[in-house]
Amino acid sequence: MNAYAWSSLITLVSVFSIGVGVLLHNPHAKVNRQFTLFAVSVAIWSGGRVLYLTTPEHDVALFWARITIAGTVFIPTLFLHFVFAFLKARPSEILFASYGASLLLFIANFTPWMVQDVSVRYQSAYFIDPGPLYSLLIVLFTIDLLIGFNLLLKRYQLSSGLEQKQIRLVFWATVVGFSGGTTNFLTDFSIEKYAISAYATYLVPLFAAILTYAIVRYHFLDIQIVIQKGIVYVLTLLITATPFFLLTEFFQRVLPLKGANIASFLLFTAILLIFSNIKPLTQQWVERSIFRERSGHYQSIHEFSQSAVQFLHLEDLTGKFFTILIKTLHPTSISLFLSDGKGNYRLHRTTGHDPDSVDILIPGAHPLVQRLERQNQILLLEELGRE
Repeated sequence: MNAYAWSSLITLVSVFSIGVGVLLHNPHAKVNRQFTLFAVSVAIWSGGRVLYLTTPEHDVALFWARITIAGTVFIPTLFLHFVFAFLKARPSEILFASYGASLLLFIANFTPWMVQDVSVRYQSAYFIDPGPLYSLLIVLFTIDLLIGFNLLLKRYQLSSGLEQKQIRLVFWATVVGFSGGTTNFLTDFSIEKYAISAYATYLVPLFAAILTYAIVRYHFLDIQIVIQKGIVYVLTLLITATPFFLLTEFFQRVLPLKGANIASFLLFTAILLIFSNIKPLTQQWVERSIFRERSGHYQSIHEFSQSAVQFLHLEDLTGKFFTILIKTLHPTSISLFLSDGKGNYRLHRTTGHDPDSVDILIPGAHPLVQRLERQNQILLLEELGRE
């Protein structure tokens, strides 16, 4: 496999994995669905490149080159749509025009007007010979990327706090990713030098890595738990699989074939038993090292649940609860509302601001109460401000 195919393969695995993870976590969120569609289009582009860059057959390479472009024509449009969804902005006529342009290029892709042919060029691999309409794809990329980046920059200037941090990471992640991905047009027009695009394409997996950091650090797309579990399983697999393959190789070198097979089977059985014991240890390390803040919160909640049985009076219990929240989260103010049994919520305890400035009753029909009941998870003030 040549250098061009390797970078495309790593792009396929990284981008498709994060796209599937986002969708599986919350398939009902519009921004998650749009991001996954964008990731799938990138995966089709990178996967198709792997196939036409590695085949020795001309007709097979031409087939996969056209499949590749079938996904590529939707990348800029789906990116722009993702930006609209991420910013919770109303799609404009520009987005619909972009979809129309992508659809026309998709139809033209099955004629020589887009991909005229393929020919062997760099590292003895087949590359695309552009047709007369191929340059329009570059025009579409340029227009959609400029519009998308402009929307992100405008919102960034008006935002603050968590939203601003999310936008900054999304902006730079996509700048990095597209900077690497668009260099592949160089090979199509035979102006590639020193295999630049083969190595610049590694910037696309870096785009996935930056988004993963945004997910973990700033709750972007809200799949922190999916990422955490994925890291735990990957690390546990590496810890157990690495010695298995090394020892299996050792057995094959020093033992007869039958003895090596028996030893490998016994080792595999032992690895299966060890895996379940190593996974909790790996999870603890990941929580304390990578998700340190979340681990501290869980520990405080555990501490509160252990001590809650010691309190007989509600005032003592809520006092302990406030103490743990202040110790763990360091909030500037806390207000605790309890159900009055009639569907409404009354202020029970507050700290950090004047009690007279806080509503003492929140009706059950209040939009905030209904959303909390419907969503059943923590709401962030910055997220509420964006809606």
